[in-house]
Amino acid sequence: MPSRRIPVICHGHSRPVCYVEHSESYDDNFYIASGCFDGEAHIRAGKTGDWIGTFSGHKGAVWSAKFNKSASLLVTASADYSAKLWDAVTGAEKATFPHQRMVKDAIFSPSDDRVISGGFEKLVRVWDVNRPEQPLQEMAKQESVIKHVSWNRLYGDLIITASGDDNILRCYDLRTSEIVSTFQVKGKNKMEPITSMKLSKDSAFIVVTTASRVIFYNARKMLPLLEFEMKAPATTAALHPTGDRFVVGSTDFAVRMYGMDGTLQQTLHGHHGPVHWVSYAPDGRTFASGSDDGTVRLWQNEIEEYGLWTLPTAETSAAESS
Repeated sequence: MPSRRIPVICHGHSRPVCYVEHSESYDDNFYIASGCFDGEAHIRAGKTGDWIGTFSGHKGAVWSAKFNKSASLLVTASADYSAKLWDAVTGAEKATFPHQRMVKDAIFSPSDDRVISGGFEKLVRVWDVNRPEQPLQEMAKQESVIKHVSWNRLYGDLIITASGDDNILRCYDLRTSEIVSTFQVKGKNKMEPITSMKLSKDSAFIVVTTASRVIFYNARKMLPLLEFEMKAPATTAALHPTGDRFVVGSTDFAVRMYGMDGTLQQTLHGHHGPVHWVSYAPDGRTFASGSDDGTVRLWQNEIEEYGLWTLPTAETSAAESS
């Protein structure tokens, strides 16, 4: 049985891939969206990485690209001062959500009828998917640039933001538009910024990275539960759907797999640039990474026959060793 994880390499972007995210599973199918500095978002088949479509229309880097629950819609956040809504089936642009400065992140509400955006204006805005001209709601302005936005599906009225300037997680209550709680994220030193923030698949945990640490927070109480120091500068992390392990992308071009006790299980090499984002597939059998080298790579959680991966037969192994 081979012990080395060989990735499926997905080409197509022409500049650094800064974001990758899986859709939810629907009829045993799921997809991968990627955002890139080249101003495009791509959709790929989740199990094989095969290219399905390209979304062109932004005039700046696409910082994030996220599906709604049924993967019928995609929302992108861009450096061109806009977020865009796309038909994920036809590739048609459905709406543009205008901003005054760069948009770093945009997400769907759990009901899929709203989009939430945040970025350099330091504002969280709520938009109606069907009426994109003006925001439905603006949250209280925060003191620093919004780097990441998440909607806690377990607590439907809570929006969580992360800032890389002051290293603070902020929790907004949609009913009041006010910040109801904050938490200061600490790295090795006070100047070490938050490099990523996302919710686990079940919304129970906030997964945060700084250059030196991966931290798991209770998503309701905003309290740290687990904290691990990294050997290489961390840029991104993702928790396996079962919660038994996590993966970390780093500036040293590697992706590392860890157990929940902090034990390093394997270091995966293959990218030729810093890894900007990682995401687990909904079935937990693979995860994707996006890198400065312009590729998306798919990796197996366990080595098995799956998608494009096949295991060598006894005859193949004998031939290779002769």
